[in-house]
Order: sequence, then C-alpha cells, then structure tokens
Amino acid sequence: MTFLGGCRGLVARFWDKAHINAFVEPCPDFVLAVGDSIQFRATFMIQNAQSGMAGPYHNVMLYTSEERPKSFEWSLSYPPPSTGTTKYYPIGAAEITRTGVLIAKDTGVVYVHAKGAGKQASRVEMWIVPKVERFTLFPHDTSVQVGDTIFLNSDAALAKEFRQRNTFAWNIGLNNPEDRLLTRVERDPDVKPDYDPRKFPVVAVRAGTAKVAACFAGARRDTTTIRITGEPQVVNRNVAPRLRLTPADTTVYVGEDFSANLRILNANLGNGPYKWFTTTGDDSVYYDSANTGAITSAYGFDRLAFVRHVYFKPGRYPWSVTVSDAAGRGTTLRGTYTALIREFETRVVLPDGKRFVRLSAADEPDIAIALLQRKAKRLYPSHISGAFVLTRMSGVPPLLFGRTAFDPERDGRRRVQRDVNGDGELDDVFYVDKATLIRNGDLRPGRNRLVITGSAGRVDRQGRDSTTTFWVPIRAVVEFEAIP
Repeated sequence: MTFLGGCRGLVARFWDKAHINAFVEPCPDFVLAVGDSIQFRATFMIQNAQSGMAGPYHNVMLYTSEERPKSFEWSLSYPPPSTGTTKYYPIGAAEITRTGVLIAKDTGVVYVHAKGAGKQASRVEMWIVPKVERFTLFPHDTSVQVGDTIFLNSDAALAKEFRQRNTFAWNIGLNNPEDRLLTRVERDPDVKPDYDPRKFPVVAVRAGTAKVAACFAGARRDTTTIRITGEPQVVNRNVAPRLRLTPADTTVYVGEDFSANLRILNANLGNGPYKWFTTTGDDSVYYDSANTGAITSAYGFDRLAFVRHVYFKPGRYPWSVTVSDAAGRGTTLRGTYTALIREFETRVVLPDGKRFVRLSAADEPDIAIALLQRKAKRLYPSHISGAFVLTRMSGVPPLLFGRTAFDPERDGRRRVQRDVNGDGELDDVFYVDKATLIRNGDLRPGRNRLVITGSAGRVDRQGRDSTTTFWVPIRAVVEFEAIP
C-alpha cells in the first residue's frame, strides 16, 4: 500500500479503469432467509490496465471494505411493482448496515448497491426466502471402510414453500480427483427420478478424514465428518463391456428417421479403444469405434450407435449391437424395434342438430371428415396437406377415402382448418363429395367404415446403386352411420 500511495499520478492516469466490485458469499448463490444476515464486501481496484501498468500492475487493488469501511456506502433498491400487463419479481424487504451487513426482513427480491470515490458497483440481486424452520445433517459424525456408500441426508425446511430458487447445496471439496477421499454416487442420466438435493450419497474411495459441508438458505452452514479406514479396492479390469442402447425396445413410425445412443457403462476401466457394430434388422449395419482414455465416469461413454435410420415397412425388427474392447472381450445386446404406419384419429363433422350422415346430396353435397391434431404423438395433419393434398402431380400418392381420391378445389375450399374437438388445436377438415363416395362403393346406408390412406411427405431411400423416393404412408379409420 505504501508503494501505491506514492503513485497517485499513475493511479489518476488510469482512473477511468477504476471500479468498485461488490460481492457476497451466500450458499447457495444469492439467497438469504428471513431473519438471517450476511456480510457484503467491496473492493476498489484498477482492472485490465494496458500500457504503462503492465506486469504486476495489470490488476491493482487499491483497498477493500474491510480495510476502509468508511470509504464505501451501502444501499438497497427494489423491483418495480407488477401491473396487470407486466409481471416483475416480488418485492422483498431488508436492511443493510453502514458496514454492508444485509438483514433479511420479508420474502422477495432486493438489490444491493455499493459506491465510493465517485464510483458505483453493479447491483447484486438477492432473493429473500422464507424463514428457516430447521436445518440438521445426518449422519453428523461417522466411520466407514473404503468402498462403503454413505447416504448423507439433511433435514432442511423453510417455514413456507419456496420454488423460485435453489436453497440447498452440498460441497465435498475442490481438491483433485486423485486426492479425493469421497466421490459422489453417479446419477444415471438415462433415468429421471424425483431429485431431492438434500440427499447426497457418496462412496469412500481412500483412507483419511473427510469433511462434507452443507449450506442452506444463504447463511446456514454445517459439516459432517467421515473417518475412512482400509485399503483401496483392487479394480477387476478383466471384464467384458457392459452396454446400454437408448432407445431400446421402442415403437417408431414407418418413413420417419430416428437415432440411438450407445453407452459402455464400464468404459472408465480403461479397456478401450472400443469397436462396435449395430444391426437394425432390415439388412442395415453401422460400424464405428472410439478411444476412451480420458473417461472417468461410468456414464461418460456416450456415442451414436446409428443416426437417422428409417424403416420403410411396418413390422418388428430385431436389432443388435456388439462391442469389443482392446483385449478382444465382446458383448452383444439385443432387442426389437416395432415400425408402425402413422395412424390418425378421425371424426365425422356433422351439421348442427344432425346425428347421422344423409346419403341425399340435395342440401349437403359433401361429408366432412376431420383428421385431429395430436401433438403428444406428433400427429400433424398439416404434414399431409403440405405433402400432397393441394397438388395433383404425377407420382404423388393421392389421399384416399376408401377408393375415393380427395379432389381439392383450386381455391382450397374443400379443406379447412378448425378446432373440431375443443382442445385448442386446429384440425384439418376435408369435404368429400357424397356422390363420388356412393359411386365408388365407399358410402352406403347403415354402418360405414372408411379407411383413409395417403402420405405425409417423402424421404430418399438410398439403395446400393441408386436413390429412390419413398412416400411416407399414413392411415386412419372413420366409422359413422348413414341414412337415406
């Protein structure tokens, strides 16, 4: 500080680069419970000085709020009130002392400001959460053997439910993996259970005394001590690859592409490089390989077994994936994919007050048949319309209602969009000429079952010597009563 005191001229030269930085160390970040307090700090420094302040003066710390508390002023501000059209963060309540101690009063958001020497720090956003009702760790002090799994838990609760921010966190240290005494039990990325951050399973990997810290609501902290004895377990590397393919046994649509991920669940043993090939049951084979030298996680090896594969016929397709490691140990995984033709839900749209379709075309020359949107299953009638409904090009499969081809008018009036079933989604309604249906034997008195077929677009089908166009099939069935 003496040296800097003699360099006022140099500091003045770089005054435009001087700034205040306000910070706090809550855990988790930027939350604080009602009734608790936390110390804010600030620094006054010259940052990113270029020529004339190179070398050790690139970032020059002039002073801190701990060294000169009277050189800083602390204040609070709040989000604007919400209106009927604009929603802002809820407004919290807090106090801040002259020395930068924030005291939480009521839930919501507050902004902390620091200024001094004519400079203003960027605001720090803090969420005030409900009061802490309880906070304990268990086990709090325990002894285990190398290889044991310890299920750490915390009974941590706020006085009221709060979901806007995470309020709980664990810390097992930031030391190198080679020196770490504990490692967290890995969560399977392909499984999505209900996650509770207060549960923290760890495995003892080497002897020593480990401390695991937990923090809650910003200012609450506690530590559990785990004494570990025993020798590290010898890992058996003489094992074949353990495999998982995702998706495995699943259903896909004919003409639509899909991909699959391959995991080698023990690639962290270091038995790679690996080679593998995947068969999809339709004479397609995919080959690949990869090195695994840097993989330390049981779920760290994640590769594509195949990309954008398409089945062109409905049926059941037995697949297999075979993986071998550097020593020639191999594993084969098998399953079945089922390919189905995309099938839509349909409905006959009757005029108001009518219960049956009338064969007479005097007043109603068309029968209105709707293909319903089903986003949950990715069934979009608009795909059909865009692919072929509005065209009569040669080679394009027609949309058939039984044996009757849909014949759109040029102005598009024979196909409209409306919400037929009241789910808020626009469905496609096709108006089909009754006389043509009767003439083709597709409409008769009594119970009618009309099979609708067509295409939802086209994909390229790659052959050995050429590429052909494949029209993706769709299907639907509509049943209704007709009277003379």
